[in-house]
Amino acid sequence: MIKGHVQVDLHNHKTGLRDRIEGDNMITNAMNYVIPNLIGAGISASEIMPLCQRVLGGIMLFDGKLTEDKNNIFFPSEAHLVASAGRNTNTEYADRGSLNVAETYETDTGFQSVWDFTTSQANGTIGSLALTMAENNYYYSDPYAIDWRRGTIHNVLDGNKDAFEMYPLCYDSERGYLYYQDYNNSKVTSRYDSSERVTYYTSIFGIMKQYIPARVYGIADAVNRRKTAEKVAEFSIEIKGRSVGYGYLCSGYDGYAYLISSIDEAAEYWRVKISDYSFEISDKININLKGCKLKQGEGKAVISKGYAFLSAEDLKSIYIVNLANPADVKQAILPSDAAINTDVIALNNGGIKFGVKLSDGRYCGAFGYPDGNFVLQGRKEKSAFKGYVSIPRLITDNLMAYGNEGYDGSEGNYKSYGRQVINYLGSIFNLPQPIVKTAATSMKITYTLTNV
Repeated sequence: MIKGHVQVDLHNHKTGLRDRIEGDNMITNAMNYVIPNLIGAGISASEIMPLCQRVLGGIMLFDGKLTEDKNNIFFPSEAHLVASAGRNTNTEYADRGSLNVAETYETDTGFQSVWDFTTSQANGTIGSLALTMAENNYYYSDPYAIDWRRGTIHNVLDGNKDAFEMYPLCYDSERGYLYYQDYNNSKVTSRYDSSERVTYYTSIFGIMKQYIPARVYGIADAVNRRKTAEKVAEFSIEIKGRSVGYGYLCSGYDGYAYLISSIDEAAEYWRVKISDYSFEISDKININLKGCKLKQGEGKAVISKGYAFLSAEDLKSIYIVNLANPADVKQAILPSDAAINTDVIALNNGGIKFGVKLSDGRYCGAFGYPDGNFVLQGRKEKSAFKGYVSIPRLITDNLMAYGNEGYDGSEGNYKSYGRQVINYLGSIFNLPQPIVKTAATSMKITYTLTNV
């Protein structure tokens, strides 16, 4: 058993005042998924040990409280990301701190990690902290990267190929079955109606099931075991005048996958039941957004935890629709120099992730929240990088990610590879009262982990 203790020290360099906040925190169940995921995939123990420097080697700061539950392990939507830090030194980005190597060491009963945030870093309201993964080969924790690009694990297998276009829908973590669709078992057909002088397109979705154990293993399972996939369901939709591809169907993390498509000033969607793996499809449901011009095309609209996120035509804002009350619509506007430049993906705890391109030609990652707020990554580069391009189509209950692109976003075949999620909540500490860090204040966070 592990016990965590946090000490937050604030120093106002203008007034000289110092303040200290400390308390014990909750260690979540995240490690119970990460360790078997990686060891069961044949990853060397040296990649994740010592646990205090790898699996719990990074830290994330949020502006609000986190639900104190051992099973609350996913990147949150109820509190916005403020900053993070890993095992390196950073002087460049305002949303990243540095490891204080001199004060970080093994204790008689555990380990102490210390992070420093300068007067220009992590400014704003801070309400909670969480330990997370620090990637081994990169030595930093990047919440925007979402998954571990160091290696691929528990990959899907199609015949003799483990690199192909695959669109994951859900994962049965108790039995080890991944459900997905791919081009080989899905197709689009068309018919021309001469009386209407219009073409109707029918999209046929074939659902595959494949045994890929990633946490719970049978006594005969080998490392990275994969059995041949079998087709378990098929459904279709017909649309007048246009077709929708397979990439339009994504998990909404509420027991359904959603096939959603924007059309001018409206959107339409179908619900596919995945909670019981029946894949029953609903009738079409319409969303009327008169006066709101929407971007059409794959990857520009998703549904996450009861909210539809619809990209505006100019890709500079997103319309957020509460599906329980479709009249409840808000327009979330990106910073004036930013535009959506990747697919938009749903996050399994609510909210969305996507990449943006800035007016100066640089790229960065972004999180969108149901309340209409955006948080853009402090790191910005002239070419694609992990934090910008990481957009997995499925995050599973056991902290695996599927359906991501390649290292630079150009190789779709990487979508069939599995990866370990890295921006999980490994611990939870809610401050007694939120603090507001300003440009006059530096901050030191001391995190002590103790074996008990």
